Amino acid sequence: MKLMLAREAKIEDMKALQDLVLGMMDYHRSIDDGYKSAEGFGDLRVYIKAWLKDQNIKVFIAEEGGQIFGYLRASVNESPDYLNEPLYGMIDDVFVDQVNRRGGAAISLFEKAKEWFLKRGMSRVELNVHVKNPIAVALWKKLGFKDYKMRMKMDL
Repeated sequence: MKLMLAREAKIEDMKALQDLVLGMMDYHRSIDDGYKSAEGFGDLRVYIKAWLKDQNIKVFIAEEGGQIFGYLRASVNESPDYLNEPLYGMIDDVFVDQVNRRGGAAISLFEKAKEWFLKRGMSRVELNVHVKNPIAVALWKKLGFKDYKMRMKMDL
């Protein structure tokens, strides 16, 4: 077995990234019908190209033997005026295909993002995780994330 590699995504990774983003969308749709399905979403290449060009966004991928099976999108964001720190890091998306879940890819991807945040001078990282995704909630808590805010919704 070859060693899993977490690295910065490149434009050549477009097809694999597109497939992973669609997989993430379908997964979220399966746990909450408030999410759009991947079907008919449109051309994700436009979004992914923008991510790869934006200085405040970094996309990392997990691959083994040339097969890309996971990604993480991180960004640097401006804090609201009421917070002390002017900028903070955000984990925007993380997705690992079902075959490779629970094998350490998400942790390796997060470690790459954490390095990037530290180089950018971040001292705080946030993320959103769906309450109907207990495996992800447990992973983030294992990595040191703590409950910070509660985001609530009501369907009208």
